[in-house]
Amino acid sequence: CIVVEWEYHEKTGKRVPKNLSSSTLERLVKGGIPKSFSNASRGWLLESEVEIVINYALELASRGFPLTHRRLKECVDNICRARLGDAFPTSGLGKQWTNRFVEKYSDRL
Repeated sequence: CIVVEWEYHEKTGKRVPKNLSSSTLERLVKGGIPKSFSNASRGWLLESEVEIVINYALELASRGFPLTHRRLKECVDNICRARLGDAFPTSGLGKQWTNRFVEKYSDRL
């Protein structure tokens, strides 16, 4: 990793923003996937469902009825239950899920 960082600096004149992790690099070389891809695949909503929820929230807000965190949770719980059935927890999403969702998509919401 140090050699790659040095070569990058020699070619570009810039430093690598973060130190490369040799374990991460080794995992990726062996066919592993980046954590961001792995984490995205474990989310409750599919990308198409995220778009639907965001568009729904924007439509309601434009009509003067913005979604509360409680209503957002109910909406997403219903979507997940419809798609996942018994594989979705009976309690629904976690307590902080809507906060993380709003933060993640704050540029659109």
